[in-house]
Amino acid sequence: MPERGETPNAGKLKMTHSDLIKVEVHVPDIFVAMRGTCLRMKYRKQEAPWLVALDYGPDDPGARITQSEFRALAWAAANTKARELGWIA
Repeated sequence: MPERGETPNAGKLKMTHSDLIKVEVHVPDIFVAMRGTCLRMKYRKQEAPWLVALDYGPDDPGARITQSEFRALAWAAANTKARELGWIA
């Protein structure tokens, strides 16, 4: 059985959001940040059934992941939260 955060498909890299990702909702926005870094994203609820990325923070050379990797994690975390809130299907 895979441990928390691991995927059952060994050999394939799959990023998931974790305890290091902080998600806050301030309607109509969802803010996602990585604790201990400058990495952050802002998404907004809109009329369409998806979120739009409005803003992202500066690159953080000291972060353990790249800006691109963080953006993928942030998108997943924001979409999960939006689904929980019933903003998207």
